[in-house]
Amino acid sequence: GSIQLVMFNGLMTLISKISFTEDRDSVDNYGIGQMPTSYGNKNFVYGGSLEIQLDQLNEIQKSAPFGKILMIPPFSIKMILGISPDSGQPDGSAPANYKLNNCRFTKNEFNAKQNDSSIFVNLPFKFAGLVQG
Repeated sequence: GSIQLVMFNGLMTLISKISFTEDRDSVDNYGIGQMPTSYGNKNFVYGGSLEIQLDQLNEIQKSAPFGKILMIPPFSIKMILGISPDSGQPDGSAPANYKLNNCRFTKNEFNAKQNDSSIFVNLPFKFAGLVQG
């Protein structure tokens, strides 16, 4: 109740979960001997996933090039956290905002079983930049 996601210029109401990671490898460098003498940082890598209801996914696919979500041009995901009127923020603090830039879906997989009352699909994605605030 306290998370909003905006994608494709609209509020996404049928997404039950979003997760994302910001990763960066840091490797040891060696000189003479077996102990590291320094370290080097590698590039940042960003990834995530959405858990989206099949009905919402079908709407996105209808407007995707050739009906393929993997062909959608890069897009942004805006998240607003802590917007519920019952969030219990007596100090009047503002909601947290995040923006994931240059998002693109990397896999379209489907899993369902008999007697599911609603079907949610996990959609992995990559992105290129995280802005907070």
